[in-house]
Amino acid sequence: MKKIVSLLLLLAMLLSVCCFATAETAPAYDGSDVTITFYHTMGSNLTTVLDTYIEEFNKLYPNIHVQYTAVGSYDDVRDQVSTEITVGTQPNIAYCYPDHVALYNLAKAVQTLDKYIDSDAVVTRADGSTEILGLTAEQKADFIEGYYNEGMEYGDGNWFITMTEQLNTPYTSAAEPHFQFNTPENQAFVKQFREWYQEGYLTTQKLYGAYTSGLFTSTSEIRSYMSIGSSAGATYQRPAKDADGNYPFEVGIATIPQANADNRKVISQGPSLCIFKKANEQEVIASWLFVKFLTTNVEFQAEFSMASGYVPVIKSVAENEAYADFLSKADGGNYVSALSAKVCLEQQDAYYTSPAFNGSSTARDEVAALLPACLTVPDGSDVDAEINKLFEKAIEACEYSL
Repeated sequence: MKKIVSLLLLLAMLLSVCCFATAETAPAYDGSDVTITFYHTMGSNLTTVLDTYIEEFNKLYPNIHVQYTAVGSYDDVRDQVSTEITVGTQPNIAYCYPDHVALYNLAKAVQTLDKYIDSDAVVTRADGSTEILGLTAEQKADFIEGYYNEGMEYGDGNWFITMTEQLNTPYTSAAEPHFQFNTPENQAFVKQFREWYQEGYLTTQKLYGAYTSGLFTSTSEIRSYMSIGSSAGATYQRPAKDADGNYPFEVGIATIPQANADNRKVISQGPSLCIFKKANEQEVIASWLFVKFLTTNVEFQAEFSMASGYVPVIKSVAENEAYADFLSKADGGNYVSALSAKVCLEQQDAYYTSPAFNGSSTARDEVAALLPACLTVPDGSDVDAEINKLFEKAIEACEYSL
């Protein structure tokens, strides 16, 4: 039976909580003086917002001290946490992807959280008010379903992955055999992409040698007229202002193209926050209370979204006056990030996630390399045979990783 592996906080970039099924009952927070640490990749614009809400959290729980460290990229966080797990010095909370959770849990380091999510234990705050330790039915229902479901993706290069979802062809499976993407149907759409690439209709970041947003924002003769990106990257798809302070063109944002209007699929992914096992259970409870505070706090969700371009994950943010005003200004110029968030929220019923298991991160890396390799198979060669060899090689690399 699937159980929640995460609660999402941020996105198209997301914070979340990881867990497995359990029948245990969680104790309440007893007011212990504890320090919790977490690793992230936030810049100063986001930590400024975070600092404000840590201060708000401490008004309710003054004995829970939150310390954070920026650790480079998401992969840097993964590598550092993986090393620290071996000696038991991992943080309380860390940015992660579901693939990373699968890796961490080879050492059984991820803390089970179902018992906290479902707990009805009463916790008394410093101001005398109370809350239950877990999530209320209303709080659970407030999460955007697609984002909440991403937290359930656990099983002990995105064009490619999205196409397999839209065409309903195999990619990976949490059950064996894990790597299933070498099919005639998948080879066929990659071959079609190759023909378009050879005609100069499309390119990728790897083949272009830089972010393709540079082609999109270009005002020279060599440019693109459509670019696929994340919600948080919308401002990079906006051209620079000219000498008169005007944008040379206005950016429009739409949902990604669909192969089948009756099977709409838009990938939902971004960093989550793992809570790790600790000998002191009060640290785990404190970590849960902090993440719960952020995931269910309308004001934080609104401010973080406006500062980052990420999409809030609870529906009630729509009722926030400041956020509603932000979305009302959505345009292809100064408020392109608002336009991006608005479009993302409009396509929430199409969100999907891929299964996470030990090796799923390798599959992503392999198909990310597979696509450009196939696109550049030269004319004059046996294209079908060469593409088949590349698919077989990618499958072999995935299987070798296990």
